[in-house]
Amino acid sequence: MIIMMPSSRCILEAEKIWEEPLEGIEEDKFITHTAAYYYDIFAEQTPEIHMWVTDYCHIMQNHEQILDFLRGAAFTPYQSRLDEEEMQVFAEEVLARIKEEYPTRKNGTVLFPFRRLFLTGQK
Repeated sequence: MIIMMPSSRCILEAEKIWEEPLEGIEEDKFITHTAAYYYDIFAEQTPEIHMWVTDYCHIMQNHEQILDFLRGAAFTPYQSRLDEEEMQVFAEEVLARIKEEYPTRKNGTVLFPFRRLFLTGQK
């Protein structure tokens, strides 16, 4: 089973407004797999495996903070293919989708949850 965070879907949907400049960017850059998938990879190398899942939930003051969070590693493949003006349009497209995906709470904040899987092994 393949897992994708909602914020990753927002980026991929915004990506569709361009065809040529973004051609060739890895389609699976935001895809993760289940814990069992990664466990099986580790189990081929070692019987001593430790794994755990942590759910993080950032409380953002607005949707723009989620966009700023994503501007790091998630935007890297796009920055080398789009000029400054195109990146601005791209960011606006992503932001519009973020606003749809992550509702504003009653107090005006926005919850930005995400899950991380950690694995360690020893040979």
